[in-house]
Amino acid sequence: MRGVVLDTGILIALERAKSRAISLVQVARARGAPLHVPATVLAEWWRSPKQAARIERMLTLHDLTPELARSAGAALAALRLGADRTVDATVMALAAQLNTMVLTSDPMDFRRLVRAFPGVVVTAL
Repeated sequence: MRGVVLDTGILIALERAKSRAISLVQVARARGAPLHVPATVLAEWWRSPKQAARIERMLTLHDLTPELARSAGAALAALRLGADRTVDATVMALAAQLNTMVLTSDPMDFRRLVRAFPGVVVTAL
């Protein structure tokens, strides 16, 4: 497995010690799959260094490169989605770039974005 791209909801679920999120992450890590997060997700999730440090150590962080930003923006434009979906679009763009799956707590948010990134599998928490 090439890894899993996590959305903000998964990080919140980990922070709140939700058993399903913990189990899914443990399975990924046991298989040697890195947990990828675009910087936009980190910004949306980050509130307290003390609480977040434990989770952040497990993550492979990815900068918002011009290529990633353009891919996310092109998807938003093609699907006529608003800027409020930018973080989700960067999650999908990173998964497409890495050829891996997305783990989300809210698959409805990603349903339309799959059309712009047809090779990305979205798995719900």
